[in-house]
Parts: sequence; structure tokens; C-alpha cells
Amino acid sequence: MVAAGGVTVTSALGVGNPECAGGLRQAVNECEGATLYVSAPPGASSGDFALISLHSIREDNTRNQPLHEDFYHFIPVGIYVP
Repeated sequence: MVAAGGVTVTSALGVGNPECAGGLRQAVNECEGATLYVSAPPGASSGDFALISLHSIREDNTRNQPLHEDFYHFIPVGIYVP
């Protein structure tokens, strides 16, 4: 359950690398996805919308990414109240 106006992400793999900076993040991998739960705030009206910014990054224990590796993706998710 998500609190009113809240956003939560969960994944089958759980928390990824807890040693990396920036807090705990849910891990995903090829064929293992995640679920995004969203709840509109109580005052939301028809036609209201929001944009959620998801970021896909590659992490390792050194907190560094190889220079020539594709390690970051930005995924915009639009939410609309019908």
C-alpha cells in the first residue's frame, strides 16, 4: 500500500548495492523487473498530472562506472488522473 500522494518502487531482487552513495535503491536486471506504485493525493482532480523521473544506473562496489560503458538511463513516467 502506498500513502496518499506517495510513490514506491519494489523489485524481486530487492535492494541493490547498499554500499553505493545516494541511499538504497531497488535492483533490477535482465528479465527481472520492478513495480512502480503510485497513489494520487486526496485533493487530486480529473485532469491533474505528474511526472516521475526514474533513473537506471549501473553500480559496483567501487562506486565507479567504466568509462566506455552504457551505465545510465533516464525514464520519464507520466501519471494522469482521468
